[in-house]
Amino acid sequence: ESDRDRRNNKKRGIFPKVATNIMRAWLFQHLSHPYPSEEQKKQLSQDTGLTILQVNNWFINARRRIVQPMIDQSNRSGQGGPYSPEGAALGGYGLDGQAHLGLRTAGTANDYVYFFLRFRKDR
Repeated sequence: ESDRDRRNNKKRGIFPKVATNIMRAWLFQHLSHPYPSEEQKKQLSQDTGLTILQVNNWFINARRRIVQPMIDQSNRSGQGGPYSPEGAALGGYGLDGQAHLGLRTAGTANDYVYFFLRFRKDR
């Protein structure tokens, strides 16, 4: 088996749902600054059973795939000028996954997990 074959057969890891839900909950609770500290990454690593590197990479991807599209959507919908994390914590989406002008900026971790699972629509 050549190196190229081995590389092509490398299986992509899919994180356990519980682990991604924990990290999504953290992300939505910290939308105004979605950058966990080294100590928070260590705690998330322990809570999820993932390595610190996996947690770090998940947040890099999440800021691109989750946070940035929410900022873009908020800006496109014309909600009072540029995006403000405090004023548009959920980027114009309600907990039912539908676009709303009334924004909810506080909630429990479960609310955020529920919101995200509805928001992502299995992209």
